[in-house]
Amino acid sequence: MTHSPVEQFAHVRVEPPLDQELALRSAATRLLREFGDRVGEETVDNLLRTAYSRVATRAKVETFLPLLAERATREHLQTLAEAPSG
Repeated sequence: MTHSPVEQFAHVRVEPPLDQELALRSAATRLLREFGDRVGEETVDNLLRTAYSRVATRAKVETFLPLLAERATREHLQTLAEAPSG
C-alpha cells in the first residue's frame, strides 16, 4: 500500500503552539530593538515567521524552533544591514 504525500507533513503545524508563539513575539521584540532603525516591524515579523516555517518543516523536536528561527532571522538581517546601499 502506498502512503499519501500529505502524511509526511502531518506533524507540521500551521500555527505555532502558544508557548512558541510567545517565544516568537519575544524574539521579534529583541530583533526590533537590534534592527528597528533599519527595518520595520512587519518585515521582522515576516522574516521570523518564514524562518520558523522553514525550520518547523524539517524538525523532529519542536522545543527550540523559536530560537532557531530567531537566529536565522538575525543572520538574515545582519546580512541585509552589511550590504552596501544602492
